Amino acid sequence: MRLTSIADLQCPSSRSRSPVDGDYRSYFEAAVARLHGERRYRVFADIERISGRFPTAKWRQPDGKTAEIT
Repeated sequence: MRLTSIADLQCPSSRSRSPVDGDYRSYFEAAVARLHGERRYRVFADIERISGRFPTAKWRQPDGKTAEIT
């Protein structure tokens, strides 16, 4: 077999299994939207553990204020 281009080095089956043809942004936006719809998209709280005071932590609220939580 003689190689004529770099494309010849790719596995033929990998070309057919591509989830999208270069439009990755819309593909992943749709995937994340599906997770939101299924309520499986996790958002983690922005907390800061306080050394020596487990389980107390500081929660940084979106408006910049902090609150102690347990």
